[in-house]
Amino acid sequence: MRLIDWDKVLEWMHRQKETMEQWSMRIAIENYVDDMPTVDAVSVIRCKDCVFWKNYCRVVDGVESDHVCSKKRELDGLMHRTNADDFCSWAERKEE
Repeated sequence: MRLIDWDKVLEWMHRQKETMEQWSMRIAIENYVDDMPTVDAVSVIRCKDCVFWKNYCRVVDGVESDHVCSKKRELDGLMHRTNADDFCSWAERKEE
């Protein structure tokens, strides 16, 4: 499955010059897609891109082993290990 911005596709389609046959096809496509179910998608910030993702500085056999979420620790006082591709609702993007 791919998520697309259907409104941008419609804008592009409406800017195209088309014959009557192409116009009929465009209308059919618009109606078909407009009737499809939609996905309630939101963009997420992955832990690796979050200001709260901290290196725990634990070294095992010369390799850093843990990263923790400092926001979750602030909320409940516990160390929460996270992976680079994890995400949550408290994330805030790091400044580049």
